[in-house]
Amino acid sequence: MFNAPEAASVTEPRLELVKQAGRQYAESGSIDAELMEEIGSPMIPEETYAQIVNGNQQ
Repeated sequence: MFNAPEAASVTEPRLELVKQAGRQYAESGSIDAELMEEIGSPMIPEETYAQIVNGNQQ
């Protein structure tokens, strides 16, 4: 999804979270559990993703 410009509204905020995690890790050697949970959460609902990859966009 990160290479699809039309997904930028979803991927750009996630990329910022990953960058934030990198900064945290560089500064403290660890990443806050709340931030890790946020990064690990789905970017879009599973059903929506399945529709996109299967070519069934609505």
